[in-house]
Amino acid sequence: MPYRFPSADLPLAERLGLTPRLGDIHNHCGLSYGHGSLEDALARAAVQLDFVSVTGHAHWPDMPVDDPEVAHIVAFHVEGFARLAERWPGHYETLRAADGNALAVFPGYEIHSAEHGDYTVVYRDLDGTPMHLADSPAELRDALERHLPGRAFAFPHHIGYRHGARGINWSTFDPALSPVVEMMSMHGCAEASDTALPYLHSMGPLDGAGTMRHGLALGHVFGVVGNTDHHSAFPGSYGHGRTVAYARGAGRGATWDALTGRRTTALTGANIHLLAAIGDVVQGGIVAPASEAFLDIEAAAGGPIETLDVIRGGRLVHRITPALEPAPVAPPGRTVFFLEMGWGPRGGAHRWEGEIAVEGARLLGGRAALPGARRTGAA
Repeated sequence: MPYRFPSADLPLAERLGLTPRLGDIHNHCGLSYGHGSLEDALARAAVQLDFVSVTGHAHWPDMPVDDPEVAHIVAFHVEGFARLAERWPGHYETLRAADGNALAVFPGYEIHSAEHGDYTVVYRDLDGTPMHLADSPAELRDALERHLPGRAFAFPHHIGYRHGARGINWSTFDPALSPVVEMMSMHGCAEASDTALPYLHSMGPLDGAGTMRHGLALGHVFGVVGNTDHHSAFPGSYGHGRTVAYARGAGRGATWDALTGRRTTALTGANIHLLAAIGDVVQGGIVAPASEAFLDIEAAAGGPIETLDVIRGGRLVHRITPALEPAPVAPPGRTVFFLEMGWGPRGGAHRWEGEIAVEGARLLGGRAALPGARRTGAA
């Protein structure tokens, strides 16, 4: 379980009755195609996260099976889909063993599509429900509403690739199916076309029409999440994406309500608290038009915050620079320091033992920032 900021440092969250929960609901292991065991993935998630869904690759209705140039890609997808179909019923036992007060575990799988973009499906319950596969978002919504009303949702991921190359198709995006979209992952950041974390995968560069800001400009309503899309059994791999869900209470049900209620923030890696509200309406909510509104923004991080940008209608309308406009909430004398350790080439194991101590002060807690091995590209 990750270390949390003291509630005194988060007065807005305290007033609204919200607790930040850290998670990763799109990542992979050897359950389908990928590396590492499901058990290892869940154990690693418990070190850094509050909730997790380990994703299996399940379906690709418009897979280019007749193109000899990508025959090797087709082959490992077909093999991975078959492996997941075989293991899906039994994997629930492993999920239930890992689920508890410290870590909420949700089942999940993904569907690829050149036409509609890739979608991750997440289930609420650990009751052994089978996968429901579909060829389009409309068909998927119909299946989930029929079999799992209120107990499943799906969200598009690596949205920034161009349409036709498994990027998002905003014309078939459905907010009733997808309360959130994945803005950040190992693929890069799809907030805008000028992102500091560009797409670098073989599926192509970032396309402006697939960005989060373009979706908002089209009038879509959604929250944003960050997940790793890591393929080596390491949910929450540092630097590859995480989600903050602002939960009203403890337990998996509160986390689920935060995700489906769009009370989310997408992170690159560091456990940043970033919460916004207008009155009692939290980010993800809808506020009635008014002649005047006051926007509360609360930010806390494990290091210096460079800027906070307020964007309205696709345009930057205000920039806060804490170094020039300090507004600290932590009492004087509280600070953060970083300790970084590294080891040699891949393929070796190193056991570290030691302790950290300070003189004349007290350690309040620590946060792990552990990256996983990157043996394969994400997809």
